[in-house]
Amino acid sequence: MTTTHFEVLPGVDERRRAAIRGVSRWISPGVDCSNCERQWLVIGPSYPTRSLIGCEYEPLCRSGKNLPFADFDVVRASLSERTGIEEILPGTNIGPLVGALSGEQREIVWVSVWQFLFRRDVWKMLARAGLQGIEVADAELVTADSTEALSYCEPELYPGFSVAAPRLCSTCGFRELARPSVIRVSNPLGDAEPSIGRLASSPSVIIANAAFKEICSNTGIVGFEFRPIS
Repeated sequence: MTTTHFEVLPGVDERRRAAIRGVSRWISPGVDCSNCERQWLVIGPSYPTRSLIGCEYEPLCRSGKNLPFADFDVVRASLSERTGIEEILPGTNIGPLVGALSGEQREIVWVSVWQFLFRRDVWKMLARAGLQGIEVADAELVTADSTEALSYCEPELYPGFSVAAPRLCSTCGFRELARPSVIRVSNPLGDAEPSIGRLASSPSVIIANAAFKEICSNTGIVGFEFRPIS
């Protein structure tokens, strides 16, 4: 059977060769649910092209606070209207990554196993090679030992893939997150499958299709490990 989808992870030694200390400019509040008695937020969802400048909840999204679910629901609705993000989960990253890079200025720099940046020239090369349908935003990145600005950008990876993940709380929607063994396409942007995106029920998992893997191979990009899924 031909492998059609892959989990995308840092390539060998990538995180040892370069490291970023930084966070997105805004992060939606976590949830404190009185029904399931969980305090939680998700890891992974990131929308670097969106902005909360001028939003009444902008200071709250810099505070790192948890909210009762009823309050979070009000904030979520306002953030969705402001940003156009269909589903704001607790802990959603919004806006550009702000931070400092230490180590090598690699083609691909991993912030964590669920977030990475393209060097700008590499992104342009991938676009010329046929990678389409992905928006990027410039990161506000400097070198760790100076104020030299670096030219990196973060792709906006939509939750375009899904697996069955039943909700465990009828109030806050908490799910048991698990890595997939089989995936199906569920792209909120239309019928076309995204070349690379996030798993909707577990957005720390990045999924790419065979076309994305082939473009990276043809252009000599080595910053990714592609682990077969299906």
